[in-house]
Amino acid sequence: ISSLSSGDAYNLANTVNLGKEVSLEKVNQALNKVFGAHPYLFTILTIDDSVNILKHIEKEEVKVELEEVDEVVINSLPYELLNNHLYRFKLFKVKDEYVFYFDFHHILCDGSSIKIFIDDLFASLEGKELEKEKSNANDYSLLEEKNLNSKEYLKSKDYYDKLVGGLETDSSLVDDKKDDEISYHSIKQTLTI
Repeated sequence: ISSLSSGDAYNLANTVNLGKEVSLEKVNQALNKVFGAHPYLFTILTIDDSVNILKHIEKEEVKVELEEVDEVVINSLPYELLNNHLYRFKLFKVKDEYVFYFDFHHILCDGSSIKIFIDDLFASLEGKELEKEKSNANDYSLLEEKNLNSKEYLKSKDYYDKLVGGLETDSSLVDDKKDDEISYHSIKQTLTI
């Protein structure tokens, strides 16, 4: 039986200053171009009857809300991991400048893909054409499944088993607080399936 954490430990939230010369409409158009070039961002997790976690790409129109504020305060909230898109956006207008807030779950992005996302967002805002992704994590997982028992795979597995076999692989988060203070483990929410 699997468990998925619904805490925010794996959120990748950030802001970028878009300057003065953008509009909500222009940001929405640019964002939809970015998602069109990288449809993997539309990934949704579901569970089948055998309790396997599955990934699906479910496209939708991406919409950003505009909020006028005196200062940007962000609060990264946990995601409901099943049956939901794993991204959030908001455009803040602070005085006469626009600040774009984005939050992706780490299932979708890492540091490298966040850089690609930001670069493509700015390129799209400048009216440039975006290069569409040629492959994504779903493609790699299918390729991995296809090659799972190939001669090359088994040879590589044997090599790494000899190299690092027997090493501790537990990557659980440990408590970072003492005594009666709140710890990560006491506040995380877990969805058990």
